[in-house]
Amino acid sequence: AMCNDGNVGASCKTASQCHVPFCRNAICTDGGIGRFCEVDSDCLAKLHCDGGACDAGGACRVDADCFAGFFCADSVCNDGGEGAMCESTSQCLDGFSCISNSTCSLGRPGDICSVDGDCQGQAFCGAQVHCSDGTAGGACRRDGSGCVGGTQCSNDPVYGLICR
Repeated sequence: AMCNDGNVGASCKTASQCHVPFCRNAICTDGGIGRFCEVDSDCLAKLHCDGGACDAGGACRVDADCFAGFFCADSVCNDGGEGAMCESTSQCLDGFSCISNSTCSLGRPGDICSVDGDCQGQAFCGAQVHCSDGTAGGACRRDGSGCVGGTQCSNDPVYGLICR
């Protein structure tokens, strides 16, 4: 059996294998903007399933082009949640930061990052530019360090540098 962290993009058979709400097309998904969907209920509240992806109104020029509760950033409607496009932290929901002036992130293990400071607590920005706490299934640092709890950094052909 393949070990995975249950975060967005991990393989699954049922939602109980995911740390996010849905298992669709054998992949864990959080129902956020741009995530795979079959019906509106596969998406977070206020989003609609359009062409197989969760959507907040699609392309935009101004906030009014988007569904209620969303804003226009980088010509795409966003909710300011995890993975949403942004140009500044003010375009992200409370508690989220705009990483590299491009992506909203909370900084939890599995969330996108560019430097260690983007991650919460003791988590660090791992080799796959996602926050990691160094536990089994999480990313290691690019130099191979960072694994905890008796795990060691291993170069997995699919997942890259992960702690096992």
